[in-house]
Amino acid sequence: MLTTFYVLAILVVIQGIVSVLEGVHYHRYILSTSRQTRVDGPPPRITVVVPCKGDDHELAENLRAVLHQDSPAFETIFVTASVDDPAQTIFERLRVEFPLQIIKSVVAGTSDQRGEKVNNLLKALDQADPSSEVFAFADSDARPPSFWLRELVAPLHAPGAVPGAVTGYRWYLPERRNLPSVLRSAWNAGIVTLLGAHDKNFCWGGSTAIRRLTFERARVRDYWQHSISDDYSLTQALREAQLAIRFVPQCLLPSSGRTTWREVMEWSTRQLILTRIYSNRLWKLAAVSQTGFTLVVLLAIALLPREWRLFSPTSSSGPTFFNWIVRLPVTSILFMIFVLGSIRGLFRWLSVRVILSDHMKNLDYFAWAYILLPPAISLFSTFILWRSAMTRVVAWRGKVYELVSSREVKVLQ
Repeated sequence: MLTTFYVLAILVVIQGIVSVLEGVHYHRYILSTSRQTRVDGPPPRITVVVPCKGDDHELAENLRAVLHQDSPAFETIFVTASVDDPAQTIFERLRVEFPLQIIKSVVAGTSDQRGEKVNNLLKALDQADPSSEVFAFADSDARPPSFWLRELVAPLHAPGAVPGAVTGYRWYLPERRNLPSVLRSAWNAGIVTLLGAHDKNFCWGGSTAIRRLTFERARVRDYWQHSISDDYSLTQALREAQLAIRFVPQCLLPSSGRTTWREVMEWSTRQLILTRIYSNRLWKLAAVSQTGFTLVVLLAIALLPREWRLFSPTSSSGPTFFNWIVRLPVTSILFMIFVLGSIRGLFRWLSVRVILSDHMKNLDYFAWAYILLPPAISLFSTFILWRSAMTRVVAWRGKVYELVSSREVKVLQ
């Protein structure tokens, strides 16, 4: 048991050190990026698509933020599955409030071939202005700043190599006196740092832009026809077309709202089921990594009572600090794992403070969660990972789906 523990512990500590170094590198990367102030040439015409369902938390404010973009020449398409959706009433109010904006509302209906959100996107794009050169996608539960669309689209018409798509991501802002929202934010925070200046980026459907010609060249519609995940399928289409995805840190979007423990469990499990089906290699890497971490922690907890029973601080000479480290190796390893996780969380928090400077108060208030909770988040992730391995059925916005494969989905309810 001891040999197994020490072998796994060494691997986990090495992984922790690598993660800290990656956190430092990521922070430097964030500090080196800046907003795009000007791009030569006329801006492209843009269609922004926002799928909606129900009257979500602060939905009107979020949609209003989409319409308040300082980018010229764009139309906005709001889409729901049903004409009776409460969001349609909000669309009408916004038309009155923004009479000079081009605002379309589409009722997509339902499909037994794909997820509701994907179906909404496909039907909305059928109504896009034929002269639009760029498609941009936003989620109804995120609130973009006024420069979001300009920043998102800029790399698509800048000089030099043009990426296949440009993406941002989301950052959940926790609510005070709502611990489930703190867990959701801390768990989701780990995904943000997977995006960066490399060729392994993925699209996030709530903040993505792609040229219309690229959309057609990569046959994205074909990938969406039998899919539940717009962003995973878009990523797969671009990768198979050998087109790059560029991450723009300034397009990290804040999302707020209270949640419940049950909703967090369902949401996180659904995210990992989607990952298992659409990016199985990534899921396996996460499963091995987080399971190894959990085994080390559990073995350490089992070994601690015996170690402390045998420990005597006066039984050997030398400096007390080093004496404790040598004679309490399990305790020292457990402490090191916690410290490494906290340092990684610290750099992640510092990086996001740079990007979401308008939300500094919230980020500072919950700094403790991002710095102190990473070890607990890893334990939670192990549970959710193996929970996601048990089924291919997901519930999403009142619909139930069975994910047969990345190219086939069954609508069960």
